[in-house]
Amino acid sequence: MQLAIGGVAHNWTEVRSPEFWRTYLADEPEITVTYQLPYQIESASLAFEKIQTLLGEKLSADAWTDSDGGELRTEISEAVSTQREAAHASMSDSLAQTEKRFVYAGVDQSFANVASHLLGSAGLVRELLDRGFVDENFTLYVTQFPGQSISASAMNYIIKAVQPDAMDIDYHFGATEEVATGDIDAVLDAESARVLGGQSIYNIEIFDHLLATRPSKLSDPIRRLAANAESHPEFIAAYISSGQYSASFVRLLSAHWPSVFEYLIGQDPDSLDVALVGAALEGVSPALAYKLSEPQRDAIAGNLANFEAMTEPQAPDRARSIARTLSRMGIVSVDLSLTPAPMREELVARSLYEPTLANLRAIFGSDDLLPLDAIKESRAEDVYIHVISHMRDYLLALDEAPEVRTIAQAENFAVVLNDVGSAVPELVAEVAGRADPDCALGDLETLNTALWPSVAAAHRLLLTRATVSTYIAEYGFDEVTVEWLTSAGSIAPDGDSAETLSLALEILNTDQLADDAKLRLIETLDLQAGSIAVDDLSATAHPLLPVLVRNGSVTDDSDAYACLTDEEWETKEALITASVEFPEYMLSLAMSTTDLWIISARPVPEPVKNALLDNLTTFNDDLGPRGAGALASWAAAEAKDPSPEAVLTLAKEGGPASAPSIVALLGAQASSIDIDLLKAALNAIGDPYERLTKRGWERPKVPDTVGMEAVLLRLRSVDIVSKFKRHEKKRVFEVSKRRP
Repeated sequence: MQLAIGGVAHNWTEVRSPEFWRTYLADEPEITVTYQLPYQIESASLAFEKIQTLLGEKLSADAWTDSDGGELRTEISEAVSTQREAAHASMSDSLAQTEKRFVYAGVDQSFANVASHLLGSAGLVRELLDRGFVDENFTLYVTQFPGQSISASAMNYIIKAVQPDAMDIDYHFGATEEVATGDIDAVLDAESARVLGGQSIYNIEIFDHLLATRPSKLSDPIRRLAANAESHPEFIAAYISSGQYSASFVRLLSAHWPSVFEYLIGQDPDSLDVALVGAALEGVSPALAYKLSEPQRDAIAGNLANFEAMTEPQAPDRARSIARTLSRMGIVSVDLSLTPAPMREELVARSLYEPTLANLRAIFGSDDLLPLDAIKESRAEDVYIHVISHMRDYLLALDEAPEVRTIAQAENFAVVLNDVGSAVPELVAEVAGRADPDCALGDLETLNTALWPSVAAAHRLLLTRATVSTYIAEYGFDEVTVEWLTSAGSIAPDGDSAETLSLALEILNTDQLADDAKLRLIETLDLQAGSIAVDDLSATAHPLLPVLVRNGSVTDDSDAYACLTDEEWETKEALITASVEFPEYMLSLAMSTTDLWIISARPVPEPVKNALLDNLTTFNDDLGPRGAGALASWAAAEAKDPSPEAVLTLAKEGGPASAPSIVALLGAQASSIDIDLLKAALNAIGDPYERLTKRGWERPKVPDTVGMEAVLLRLRSVDIVSKFKRHEKKRVFEVSKRRP
């Protein structure tokens, strides 16, 4: 039988090896099992879940480690308990415990067997030991003879605390109120291993003495104290309350006890003991994960400036340990100016500071090094990355120093903005806007495309044909672009006439820019005369045709007018007004009734109206009543002298509504006009004028308008009218005609 994991074959015997299961649990792949049947080889694939079900337990390396670890910890605990019992049992008890076995001289045997081997034929000694007459205090008794050094208080402590391995926190050494440190030394000399390795070490006076003289002796007791602090905190509380060197004690304890800060600060962070918490901070071990609630963490952070660990010089390794611990706690320094080296460098290296102006000045020493590009070039990446990731705080810091720019050198502009955009893209516009005035982007390819609108919003893109064209190709005329171009009002051409023309058409054809902004921008592009073809302009650009024709960008010819529809009559009027050549090319245009009405009725240049008046036969089919009436009115008002045929055309097209103007024009040439043309014109403008064209019995009344009298005189000269009389009040002429 063979197994395969991820195509790699394994023997069945490997299933019992840890390496096999480490490999399998790394990716939890299927296992392919290949096995031999009587007549053939078969294989089957088993998914991770299937194998877990077959084995009947969760397949997890962590779970197995926890399980094995628990068993090992139980075994260790039992071994330590046995060792402790053996170390502190009386001689008679040890001899009586025949079931307790240990290896001696290579043989597993009891303590009684070892004693028999060692004592040999000394039966009396063995009997004294068995009955307890000679015990561990025997040496203490014999030292009571004159000349021996151990005192009663020392012996009492050994009997009361050391031998039973008991804690006596408040035991007093000496016969007076003064502590007899010599007695403490005597106990340590007589029972060093049992005192330092047991519970009897936990005495306030012993700790006072050793902390003052030999603190290294307390390394193991402190470590054990920290290990059991959660279940037996009484000595910690007693020593902190009554010990002479509580700060030194806490400093040693904090290297081993994860709950030291939680214990010292407690439930009232506002009444934090600065000396003790500061001492604990001095002794921290970066290997520990210290327990802290949020209010406790804030209390430490708020008092950093009061801790000597932060304000006094520390050894490099201590500074490193403290900084690493603060990093794990998530505590940062508010004011680096209070922290000397090397602690300051350790905090900076771990980004454990707020990027305030004071802190940045403490780090760099000069405002010249505060711009982002200067930070990047002058220090390791740690400060630059920290500032970039706290950009809002950095910008607030620079609010206090407005003379400091976010970016100092133009050549670093795009690089820094790309870095800022990777971290806080929403702040790119502000960073760009607060850079040195010389910082502007001329090559969009150097900047992340997503950041272009932000830099444009800050007005920090060079407005060249290339940058504007590239930007519009990506984003079109978005809100940022419109505001940017409108406020700038100019674009620098770069010599590429084809690309410049393409950009001009983009600008003219967009519906996002106002017409006045378009024209200002187009003017700065220095387009060649006649470079814009009307066919390339959208309807959106048509209102600009008059200006484009006037400034020469669009050729002044019939194509410009022909591209406009009847609905664009305002633009047509403006174009007619702007065009110099219109009177020349209008005859080639297919003019609509609306076109002719514009020319006739609107205030277009006089040469245009003259051209129409002189060429009415070309347009009479489309002139229409409104156009004819308007043109006749203008001609009369301007005292024009159109041909009789033109007047007749105006009369026919204008009808009765144009009568006053037609009469004025007829009156101006009544003496010379062909009578048939005169009568035809009067017939065209209807009653009552048509009754003047032939003899009759009726006596018509006609309005007393300009030219009427001259017309009546001419009709009288040809014997159609016999006489006429002006009625001033009624403003009419009463006409008498010749009898038929």
